[in-house]
This record gives sequence, structure tokens and C-alpha cells, in this order.
Amino acid sequence: MIIAPILAVLSWFAVDYFVKEVPQNIQNNSSYKMLVKSNCRWKSGSCNLENNDVKFKFSTTKNTYNQTILLNSSIDLDDVKFAITANKKNLTTPTPMLRQNNKTWVINIPNNGNNF
Repeated sequence: MIIAPILAVLSWFAVDYFVKEVPQNIQNNSSYKMLVKSNCRWKSGSCNLENNDVKFKFSTTKNTYNQTILLNSSIDLDDVKFAITANKKNLTTPTPMLRQNNKTWVINIPNNGNNF
């Protein structure tokens, strides 16, 4: 009776050790998949993305002429480019965002009915 729980706990840690995804170091000009949080699915005006200790928060404000998209990052960033696309066939050229500081970036886009 005592051996089964011990084996269960040991197997739990063994499976985690052999199956877990090892974090990768960030490399220049590379792309990384981000976990999309639930607030991105609704018209909340904000969207959080995460990958280990890297966290991004997009938020938006709208007026008559344009939408302002603000990016807050948990790490310092050297450069940020932003593009909007309706589908993978209609890719647009990424536009550089304007730096407010190394962790905060902003871009204004024309208000053409898009909701973020």
C-alpha cells in the first residue's frame, strides 16, 4: 500500500522531466509562439500574450480618426514592428512602432472599422 503512492509521485516527476518543453533563449530575428490569454477573444480593448517570463499587453484607444495601439512589455525591446491582416493571404508590410521607452511602444492606425 505504501509503494503505489510513492511510484505514482515518482512517475509524475519523471514524466514532467522527460516531456516538458525547455525554454529557449531569445535570438535576434526569430519568432516565438505566444500563449494568447482569454481577454484577447473579446472586445475588451486589451490583449495579453505570454511565453515563460516574456509578457506583452496590447491595449487600444479609439477616436474618430484613428486607433492608438499601446504595447507594454515585460522585457526591454530594441525594435517593434506591427501589422494587421484579415487572413494569411492578405499580409501587410509591418510598420515600426514608436518607442516611448524600452518597454512601451505605440502606433496610430487609421480608423477603418477594425475593432481590437
